[in-house]
Amino acid sequence: MSKNMYIAEGVSLYRPPYFDDTGMWRIITDGNFIPRVNQNDSTSTLKKEADWTAEEKFKVLLNSKAQLFLSCALSREENERVDECTTAKEVWDTLQTHHEGTSHVKETRIDIGIRKFELFEMQDGETIDEMYSRFTTIVNEMRSIGKAYTVQERVRKIMRCLPIIWRPMVTVISQAKNLDVFGLEELIGTLRAHEVLLQEDKPIKKGKAIALKMKTMLPKRNDVPRANVNRDDQMAEAMNNMVASVAGNMIVGEYAAKLESLSKHFRFFCVEVDEQFMCHRSKMD
Repeated sequence: MSKNMYIAEGVSLYRPPYFDDTGMWRIITDGNFIPRVNQNDSTSTLKKEADWTAEEKFKVLLNSKAQLFLSCALSREENERVDECTTAKEVWDTLQTHHEGTSHVKETRIDIGIRKFELFEMQDGETIDEMYSRFTTIVNEMRSIGKAYTVQERVRKIMRCLPIIWRPMVTVISQAKNLDVFGLEELIGTLRAHEVLLQEDKPIKKGKAIALKMKTMLPKRNDVPRANVNRDDQMAEAMNNMVASVAGNMIVGEYAAKLESLSKHFRFFCVEVDEQFMCHRSKMD
């Protein structure tokens, strides 16, 4: 026999089995082929192996070939699960029940998936690619359990899940495009281009403000006897108290601007102090 009659594609650990159009998939879903005297009657007498035709021999060979292909695609853990199965259909049914569950479990999973699909929203700080990746995961999970969404349903859902900052872009797409024929990849490409513009328009974030606390370096007036406080000490103490009163929790930029303003007021204050000091001294003399 030809080598291609057995395994045309070879056994690969990195790709699923190749089911051609020879009827192998029908064997997996419907069961093994059994030659009978009347092939259309499932209760008919079985044919003797010596009476098999070439076509019937080929179909019988597909029974073992289908089971072999399924076994090669399974991990060791999955192989142990189907170790007692004798036909390709039994292997397939066992795996289908284990991974998809019974009809009741499947309906429950579909209900949960539909809810996840309807509540899907783009998160704060998330990019279009990250959002689309999460969305695709949900859609693929739904397809695997028998619930498929059309391209138009996915396009409309993505447009609904965008934040309010995307509202103008959604309006433009809705008016300029026919959503009944608008492709999903075309929508994602348009949103990516608009995302670049949004990133450029974002203001540059400033660093955290540094708070400065001003401590009084000179002794306060109440801590020193009045007789020991001269004119220079009075002026220095007044300036120190003025600066300390406004620099408690002020950030650096505000503190610098306030300090400049205080210096102007302090020069005026010094003039006033000089005049009062001279006036007081003249009265004492």
